[in-house]
Amino acid sequence: MHTAQVLQLLLYPALALLVLVAVTIVVVILKKAQAWPYQAVPVMSPIEKKFYWQLKRTFPHYHILAQVHLSQVIRPPRGKNELKWLNKIWYMSLDFVILDDRLEMVAAIELDDRSHLLKRRREADQRKSKALKAAGVRLIRIQTSHLPNDLQLANLLEGDE
Repeated sequence: MHTAQVLQLLLYPALALLVLVAVTIVVVILKKAQAWPYQAVPVMSPIEKKFYWQLKRTFPHYHILAQVHLSQVIRPPRGKNELKWLNKIWYMSLDFVILDDRLEMVAAIELDDRSHLLKRRREADQRKSKALKAAGVRLIRIQTSHLPNDLQLANLLEGDE
């Protein structure tokens, strides 16, 4: 066998292996570059979790939903201004929605912490309150600095019915 033939026998498999390794590296890099940048976050803050369990304890006969998108609860009538009105509430959510045993809404509850003292948050709270009132949905606002006890909570929710 000539030296050129031996070189060809060794060179071609080595080149093929090199190409395979290079393609594998490129594929791995592209997959990493295309990985979606999402990560899980807590659904509720610690105070919301605490209040959720208080709601469950105080109202075992109700269904408690947390972090409900406002557009799942209220909607403007269909028509030419529908998107205009939907946009006013699109990014908003409710901390809790209380449903009876027929899965009809009893009330919505918002926990207001110190951030609700900011002008931007106060304005958003006013829009949310106004939209819910227009739709006939009862909204209960509770200051996180003064959480009610179980009896006070029961009176807040069931006292006005």
